[in-house]
Amino acid sequence: MVGQFTASGDTRGATRKDSPAAGDKDADGAIEVYVLSEPAFTVWQNGFATSAVYESGRVSHGSVQAELPAGAGIYYLVFSNKFSPKSGKSINANVLLRYKSWLPDWLRTVKGRVWNWLGL
Repeated sequence: MVGQFTASGDTRGATRKDSPAAGDKDADGAIEVYVLSEPAFTVWQNGFATSAVYESGRVSHGSVQAELPAGAGIYYLVFSNKFSPKSGKSINANVLLRYKSWLPDWLRTVKGRVWNWLGL
């Protein structure tokens, strides 16, 4: 999994009183980004610490680069603002999942043609 992300403080509808003070960590739109396995996501979602495939720390922008373990599985890409729930964030991300197939390209092409010919 590879990609980039940017977060910024969401000022829509905020009044001067609600706006983050100068120097406030939320003013720069800091978030935490995780790539978690399904069991780790469940643990994290319940408020406990867990191991992550990728963890950004508190940042306002960065790159995701995570090698997912081989084999089938469900993984979650999480953009978290748990540490600052009163301060909304806008996220812009471009993330790709790249994988290697054990089937050669020519065999995948033939398989696709056969499936199409059979109407499946």
